[in-house]
Amino acid sequence: MLDLLLLIYINRTMAYEPKYDYIPPFEFHPLTRIYDFVLIFAGFGKKFREKIVNSVEIKNADKVLDVGCGTGMFLKLLKEKHDGVEAIGIDPDKGALEIATKRLTKFKDVKLIRGFGETLPFEDETFDIVFSTLAFHHMPTDIKQKAIKEIFRVLKKGGKLAIVDFGTARHHRFYKIILFWEPFEYIKSNLDGVITKFMEEVGFKNVQEDSIKFPIIHLFRGEKLFIK
Repeated sequence: MLDLLLLIYINRTMAYEPKYDYIPPFEFHPLTRIYDFVLIFAGFGKKFREKIVNSVEIKNADKVLDVGCGTGMFLKLLKEKHDGVEAIGIDPDKGALEIATKRLTKFKDVKLIRGFGETLPFEDETFDIVFSTLAFHHMPTDIKQKAIKEIFRVLKKGGKLAIVDFGTARHHRFYKIILFWEPFEYIKSNLDGVITKFMEEVGFKNVQEDSIKFPIIHLFRGEKLFIK
């Protein structure tokens, strides 16, 4: 529980405000550089990211998008394991993208873009796989819905989505802790089950939600199937 509360503390100030500059971890851009260290300390290190990469079958020719790529830790592991993929990361945080650029400089076929998940600057059916790790709880509920619609749009038919974030947990004791705590409003909607709901509503099939770390950090998976 201490690790979980630490994760929430370092993220709670990152309000998702598309009309304004993105607020980085700890509220100050100079502190973005220690964000990775804190995540690793909280248990979200390489083994955690490996679980996510391994949750979806990846082919070397695949085109992969990371929504909310942050400082590029996930993209780095992805390219280490699947160097042949074309990887694109998108994130609103300029400081995080600067760190990601340095981290990923040795890899080919990697592109980083500053932008938001609800307005993805890509053509329809561009990607084979879309990942998003610990980004959705920064978004208001309506933005989560728009982002999932956008992800569905840019996925190819047969494409797959994997989201890792706070999951459905209305009966977990943690739900009672945040129920009336305004800074956790965006997390609450996750605990209410909106990610699975929105994935199914937009058209994803074979939607699964499984615990991946702590009782309430979940892996959501779905497919954009061919329509006959």
